Amino acid sequence: MSGGVQQQQLYFLGLPDLKKLCCVTMALPEDQELRSRQIKTCRELILLYSDIVASPALDSLSEITVVMAMSYFQKGIVQMFAQRRSLQVG
Repeated sequence: MSGGVQQQQLYFLGLPDLKKLCCVTMALPEDQELRSRQIKTCRELILLYSDIVASPALDSLSEITVVMAMSYFQKGIVQMFAQRRSLQVG
């Protein structure tokens, strides 16, 4: 660093093949703390499984959108997660 100027680096990654990705919706059971549970479940999914992207659904407080490789979905890991937490996968 010279003169107090900090240089930033920018990295580019290749995009995944979109034909090999799948998107599923997980629906939370109705309860009183819907938004809080939605956010906590998304965080848990992201921290437990580095191969997925999870986000609260934009149009619903009771749904989560999950994106992953089809091969990962076919392993059944996400389905088991949903089953253990009484979530419906659609």
